[in-house]
Amino acid sequence: MATQFFARVQFQGIEDADDDAYETLAEEMTKQGFVDTIALPKRVARLPLGTFVAAAERIGTSEEALRRAQLAAKSTGLASSILVLETDRPVQTFGLDNAPPPPVSDP
Repeated sequence: MATQFFARVQFQGIEDADDDAYETLAEEMTKQGFVDTIALPKRVARLPLGTFVAAAERIGTSEEALRRAQLAAKSTGLASSILVLETDRPVQTFGLDNAPPPPVSDP
């Protein structure tokens, strides 16, 4: 299994579902090379709110993954806490929602 970085961003002083900061964060994390979905053996699932994954080959080091997550979080203007984990082991999940299918592009 390829090495991946998992990043968890928690905003301080807001209700998770009540603020569009997480939507802005998701857009900025995508620009930084992260996604909020994970490929499982039989489906693609959405990660919990504020949780992202990136391939290490795209990011480099855990320090760089943290720097990119900090840049994305700072773009919201809110205080945050960030955790970055590096793993090359299988990831076990439970209860994750299916990710919506990707948009269809016109030829």
